[in-house]
Parts: sequence; C-alpha cells; structure tokens
Amino acid sequence: MQYLDNSYNSGTLEEVLGLGPLYQSIRGREYTKRFGFQVGETRLDVESVQIEVDSGLEGADSIVIVEAKIETPADFIIRQLFYPYRHFQEISPRKRIIPVFFTYELKSQTYNIWIYKFEDRNDYNSITPVCL
Repeated sequence: MQYLDNSYNSGTLEEVLGLGPLYQSIRGREYTKRFGFQVGETRLDVESVQIEVDSGLEGADSIVIVEAKIETPADFIIRQLFYPYRHFQEISPRKRIIPVFFTYELKSQTYNIWIYKFEDRNDYNSITPVCL
C-alpha cells in the first residue's frame, strides 16, 4: 500500500491517467451489487460477491479502480479488475470506471501502471489495454 499511496500523493497516478483532481474514496473489502455477464457462451449472474479494492480514486466524472502488486507477475486474474469495475458501474452509472493494474518493482524502484477498458461491459473477456 505504501508504494501505491506514494504514487498517488506524488501526483503520478493523476499524471499518467490524465485526470485530476482525484480523491481517495475507496479501499478495502465490500460486496458487489447484482450484475450479469458472459464468459464465452456461458451467462453468469452474481450478487454479493466479496471484492477487495486496493485503491479507488474518484473524480468529478470518473472512478479509478486500482489492483496493486509488489513485483510484476507474469499474468493476473481478470476478475480482480472486472468485478470491481462492474460493481462500481452499478453504484455510479454516470461515472466512467477505469480499471488500473499497478505494480512496484523493489529492485529498480519502478512504478508500472497499466490502464484497461472493457470493450463490452457484459463480456468478461473483452478486456483491452488502453494505449496512451
């Protein structure tokens, strides 16, 4: 958390995202609202699934949901971004929800920030990196 907080406090996240001002408003565990989605040909409906948001930053018209790790893994589970993304769409339908994957490399002392979008909010597999 300290590296994520440092990147927020230094203005790095706002600068990379091109948004501001952003305020820390979401952190920790909560349970999802009801939503449905597709995984391939399978339809799933979920409600009250536990999610954990490492950091949620809120601006006038957007919410940034951050999943954070120490060191960069070879891959990650899309669910860690998708469920919070859909949950906050249900809570704040007028705001753009921006999923972000954040890592900190201890050896090089480097922040890595990947911004994603879901091309189809109802398709779990529609995750796409945003190129700035």
